[in-house]
Amino acid sequence: MQPLRTRPDFTLVRRAAANEKQRDAEQYAQRLVKQNQTTKWFEAGVTNARRINRKRESKFEQEELRMANQELTLRRQTRLRQLYESEAQMYEAELEQRGLAIQREYA
Repeated sequence: MQPLRTRPDFTLVRRAAANEKQRDAEQYAQRLVKQNQTTKWFEAGVTNARRINRKRESKFEQEELRMANQELTLRRQTRLRQLYESEAQMYEAELEQRGLAIQREYA
């Protein structure tokens, strides 16, 4: 039986395979770094967009509340004016039944 002989280029082939494996690992690591950078950039953009949207919505809500308060104030003033006018008409009618009247001064 002959002794097992190694090929003459065995160490070269083994070293080339190891180098290729190392190169693939480095390329993979570089791809992961690029993906990480892209992900961080995108998440920062999304976070910024959310912050801007919240700010815009907050301004919109404040404006809507201001307008609602203004509308409510106008309605209350109108109802109060109508109440005063109806009470005044009621008193005038009551006085008229008694034969009296309110004397108004117009300037």
